[in-house]
Amino acid sequence: MKTMIVISVICFLFAQGISLNAQGPQPLTACGFTILGKPPGKVQAQDMGAFPGGSWQDGDQLWWTGAKPGDKLTLVIPIKEEGTYQVSIILTRAPDYAIVQLSLDGMKTGKPIDLYDPKVLPTGPIGLGTHKLTKGNHSLGVGIVGANAKAAKAYMVGIDYLVFRPTDPKASTFTYPKSLYPYVSLAPEAAAKAMQLPKGFGVQVAAAEPDVKQPIAMAFDDRGRLWVAEAYEYPRRAPEGKGHDRIIIFEDTKGTGKFDKRTVFIDNLNLVSGLEVGFGGVWVGAAPYLLYIPFKEGEDRHARNPEHLHLGAGRLALWLPRRLHAFESRQAGYAE
Repeated sequence: MKTMIVISVICFLFAQGISLNAQGPQPLTACGFTILGKPPGKVQAQDMGAFPGGSWQDGDQLWWTGAKPGDKLTLVIPIKEEGTYQVSIILTRAPDYAIVQLSLDGMKTGKPIDLYDPKVLPTGPIGLGTHKLTKGNHSLGVGIVGANAKAAKAYMVGIDYLVFRPTDPKASTFTYPKSLYPYVSLAPEAAAKAMQLPKGFGVQVAAAEPDVKQPIAMAFDDRGRLWVAEAYEYPRRAPEGKGHDRIIIFEDTKGTGKFDKRTVFIDNLNLVSGLEVGFGGVWVGAAPYLLYIPFKEGEDRHARNPEHLHLGAGRLALWLPRRLHAFESRQAGYAE
């Protein structure tokens, strides 16, 4: 019996449905999910092939239409083995989708989820918490509580799939559906081997987690060292000086092709999105600023706090050449 459960909105999963009461009417089914009772509106499978902006499990979703605020859809969730599970769900966002409140066995799993977006896109995994579940049937409730002010008031809901990940360390290794993520959870060396390269090219792991996390930009300096910006704060700016974004320097000191030396150049940055090295320091894009962070001479750390350059493109085009010329003059021994 499997201890890893992935409940997907694909028609071949649970195709036979779940009988809650053999003596009473059989529950409705829609594209793999079993629906408890008869919810308001219409529940059906929707082909998502017309929306190229996202990727849905096997190209479809459960689509609930014709409902209104206050209405609720209840899905039957079969659990094959008692245990503690981390539960997540992948929904769909769209211009006419609702704000929903989810519940598991009648208990709210968190705050309402706003499914409005100008485009039609999957949400990605949304955590619903960790739950101890008995073997047998459980229920997932989807209640419509309203809609975003910008949304067309159609109050629609789309569900891609559910994931129940066992927290038991003895449980089998969990992976997301292979049709969407064929290389997820591979170890760094295995990921390198899985890459498809042109003839004559090779690839090896130079750095990997936990040495580097959340990388968003990188640049090489004239010594062959790799500078990496790690982004933790996006999309919300932290209070000044309390950000967690940072810049790390990786160096191959042995010539093996692997970075064996790791140095934190600076941390406590905010909304870092790009960097380049040169002219005595590091230039960092951190909206709405361009930052200049000078090196401390002879050391791999910053000399002083970043200079915040809040410049438009036109002013930057005039300012930057003068700044670089002044630096070159100082390097050459001339007065600025």
